[in-house]
Amino acid sequence: MHITLLYPDTPSYQHLGYKEAWIRGLEAKGATVKVLSGSSTCTPEDLNTSLVIPHVLVEDYVHNSPLWQLACWFEANDKPLLNSTASLALTSDKYATYDTWRQQQLQQPATYILDELTEWPLPHKKMVLKPSYCEGGRWIQWVTSLVEAKKVVAQWNTYENKGGEVRGKALLQEYIEQPTCLRIIASPDKCLIGYEKVTSPGHLLSEGHNRHNLDLPRELKTFAQSIVKVCGGGLMGVDILEKNGTYFALEANGPFGFDVTSTKLQLLLGSFVTNQV
Repeated sequence: MHITLLYPDTPSYQHLGYKEAWIRGLEAKGATVKVLSGSSTCTPEDLNTSLVIPHVLVEDYVHNSPLWQLACWFEANDKPLLNSTASLALTSDKYATYDTWRQQQLQQPATYILDELTEWPLPHKKMVLKPSYCEGGRWIQWVTSLVEAKKVVAQWNTYENKGGEVRGKALLQEYIEQPTCLRIIASPDKCLIGYEKVTSPGHLLSEGHNRHNLDLPRELKTFAQSIVKVCGGGLMGVDILEKNGTYFALEANGPFGFDVTSTKLQLLLGSFVTNQV
């Protein structure tokens, strides 16, 4: 069984160990793995593969990078992708994700486009400001007024105009006070593993490298699976907030990263992927 892993070749991404973790998990289940990057020279022979795992980033989608084009090439040649390019495009754009969830009536924090607001939507409450395009929690922060939010976005735009990251639409999102932040690795019909991510007191963002594995209740599994299904994904890392027994969809990630470094998850991934082909 031959698996193709599409993986960034940027120097800043090489030391993270995600590529090696994927390879270990797949080879442990008898697969052979070939890694291709955006700078790889591909031939028709590369189409002799059972499955393509596209570990492409938000910036690859935004900039239509060579790695993104490579994923599209495999898909155009009818090769199965673990997550389709359509699902990766949807989850790369947080506004598109939230709008899709809204249409499908999935519970989520109230989310607004900053430019469409003329008044603060949740009086006397701080909110979360985030760009449509971001990874790893970059650029996400609390704000307390439209004036403050627009000042921050003006700084984003200045940075972007100087060659910085493209941010897309600025979003304001309801802040769920002191939630439990959960990460579930799920397909439309299965959950592989789940854990609670630790949020330090006074911090907005949780820390993925500090986590506690969970026994997943049925309701949580069903909710995570429905998120992946609505996004059109095959296997995604889903972030869910839990507050007083209510679940809120927060984010879906096709190319989940630090999760893969879990030895337990590597074996689960290997089993899941090899059972798909």
